[in-house]
Amino acid sequence: MLQAFGSYRETTGPKVLVTRDNADPRFSLVPAETSAPLRLAVAQLDVKRQSLLVSGDALELWGAFLYRRRQGSYFGPNNVYAPDSDLERQSLHLRLSYEAPLHYGLTTSHRFSFDRRAMDNLIQDQPPGFYHEVDGNFTREPGEVFPDGQFRAFSFTTYRVSQQSQVEWKLPRPMGVLGNDLIVGGMLEYAWLPSFEYGQNFCCGTAFTYAGPTLQNWDQLPLTQLHKDRLIAAAYLHDQLQPWRWLWLTVGLRMDWYSDFGTTWNPRAAAVIRAHKKLSFKLLYGRAFRAPSFRDLYDQTGVSETAGGLIIRGNTELRPETVNTFEAGFETSPWKLLTLRANAYYIRTSDVIDVDATFTITGARVVNYPGLQIWGGEAEAQLHIDERNYLAGNLSYFESMETGPGLPGYQTDAERRYLDPWLHDLPRLRLNLIAAATPLSRLHVPAALRELQLGAAYHYIAGLGNNSRFTFEALAVFRQPAFHELTLNLVQPLARAHLDIFLTLKLAFGRTVAVPLTAGWYDLPTSATNLFIGLRAHD
Repeated sequence: MLQAFGSYRETTGPKVLVTRDNADPRFSLVPAETSAPLRLAVAQLDVKRQSLLVSGDALELWGAFLYRRRQGSYFGPNNVYAPDSDLERQSLHLRLSYEAPLHYGLTTSHRFSFDRRAMDNLIQDQPPGFYHEVDGNFTREPGEVFPDGQFRAFSFTTYRVSQQSQVEWKLPRPMGVLGNDLIVGGMLEYAWLPSFEYGQNFCCGTAFTYAGPTLQNWDQLPLTQLHKDRLIAAAYLHDQLQPWRWLWLTVGLRMDWYSDFGTTWNPRAAAVIRAHKKLSFKLLYGRAFRAPSFRDLYDQTGVSETAGGLIIRGNTELRPETVNTFEAGFETSPWKLLTLRANAYYIRTSDVIDVDATFTITGARVVNYPGLQIWGGEAEAQLHIDERNYLAGNLSYFESMETGPGLPGYQTDAERRYLDPWLHDLPRLRLNLIAAATPLSRLHVPAALRELQLGAAYHYIAGLGNNSRFTFEALAVFRQPAFHELTLNLVQPLARAHLDIFLTLKLAFGRTVAVPLTAGWYDLPTSATNLFIGLRAHD
């Protein structure tokens, strides 16, 4: 079997008028229109051969290449309109896998993976003509004017290779139970960062001056992430037991060992109960973790910044972030065409990896926050006439707050104690309504028109605002109002369903992006209308 897929997309990006930014009025470019051309390319290839060595086995080679480039930006990291950034990333993914059945219900599988990821970013912090006073005489002198603006650039390449093997055992003739599926496996992975480059057109330290058009590491910042590597070994066990027709029990345990910070254990458990053929319940628990990245641990160049322009530096003392999730839900189909679902969840995190949001003049650091509590729920209703004609709606709501009294050191530094532990910077309420239909399928029209597919979706996203955990956050006030979106889709199959013409129209009502400024905030308008027309070929 051979499958191939490719797509290419190019857009000029949203065009909206910016009237305010954080730049000094003497060199600000606003009012000006945004311009952020974007290129996206994807290519995939999948080759599969079955019954190669033994009956029922499968050998598969899969590969994908992804490319993305965006030129220009709404704002630079300091919320200054600086439109000459150039951000490029690409990744290559390869996977070779083999699966073969054995005797007594056993199946063995092996997977070898290779990834290469690369990024090349040119970031404009300040626009052309940017002026920075150095000696205090308020006269523009050599070194104080940046003709092309203030720039930083960084590029890196990372590699990852991994091998995973597992054995699955499905009881062929279970005794006393209806079924049992046991999976035991292990993984070995190696990741490294052999290439990292950084350059800037300014120096030196906080009283920076223009160093010339050549981008170099003028401040001799340590490139401590260069040549860093990580070895990961993992083992896992997963078992699903069905003792009776109405009950499924799942338990699992995974152990991960990281060469740079140690071992984590992550259990999981679930129970699904079908109390009636039209009603079922589920109870879930799972524990997971996020390992700190090379940037989180080692970066000292400040390639990342906060919204206020503070350089973010890595922290080699970081611990992995852990999360424990509890979930309960039910699903019912009171009538053949109607399905109702609802879930409630509680999430408790520990050692959250985030940027220290307290005030500092030397740059922010990545730290471990004590943790978060998140609880919420979601509900969904689906009315299915068939696979291509249906109505659906869902609603979700959540609340989140910090745990503990503050960041480490709050006992002696009042600025590190939480003023307001509640988080407000994410929309807490969302509503989605979706409809899909083939309106001409039962009419006496040409066969191609009978396959015409129409779709519509409505989205409501609640407003958000700034967090006020610390004085520094509470002073950076912003509010982003709620907004609505409407999406209309049309798909017309042609050439015996081997070719599709598709059209997507997106309309936004009241959508803005809140941009924090030195004084207040700016409601950046976004594109109100987007139209996309495409052609898709498939086998």
